Amino acid sequence: MNIKSFAANGLIVFCALVPVATWGQAPPSATGALRTGSYLVNVDYSALTPGSTYTLEYALNDGSMTGDHNTTLTVSGINLGGGVATTSTTAAPNPAATGGASGATGTGVTLTDSGTTIPTADYLQTFTAPNTATKSLSFTINLTQNGNDGTTPDNFAFNLLNADVSALPTADPFGTTLLTINYGATPQYTNYNTNLVTISPEPSAATALLLGAGAVAALATRKRRRA
Repeated sequence: MNIKSFAANGLIVFCALVPVATWGQAPPSATGALRTGSYLVNVDYSALTPGSTYTLEYALNDGSMTGDHNTTLTVSGINLGGGVATTSTTAAPNPAATGGASGATGTGVTLTDSGTTIPTADYLQTFTAPNTATKSLSFTINLTQNGNDGTTPDNFAFNLLNADVSALPTADPFGTTLLTINYGATPQYTNYNTNLVTISPEPSAATALLLGAGAVAALATRKRRRA
């Protein structure tokens, strides 16, 4: 097993990268703390059938069930890795945003715990898997860091389902989830399928600027030494 670490803002997230065998196989799950910021999620779905249709689901569950608007999560840069987004009019018409969900696959999705009659902000998108042996999708999630006043934290879940939104097996002992984030005082993620999913912090714009400034300074120093 190959263990890699990613660092951002003083936080190190370890992701276990192991060969993909069977979809839903139960490797060791990974948990850890997250900070406010952006995280890149990659999903290897090579084990799924080429040319078949599946459904992405992004959901934010309101722990207080009051629609208290204290948690917002955005999903952007959704890349289907050669898959093609489609429209479904059957069991679960989509693309569809319900509760506190808004946006679109091409432009980004926002989930807010703002629903009072529907406590889950939910976004669905069907897509056709490419006819390739290796298939992967990716997206970026941007987190707020608001704790929930109640005993049950708000919860984000990412699911990959069949076209009719029936469950694909995962290693989640409580459901069909690949990745969850619980919003307590400090957000905690659980990656149930480390052989399929990786999550890593994206460098902040400030970090990128500092790295760029450092490179310029180093170049200037080398030029002075040559002179």
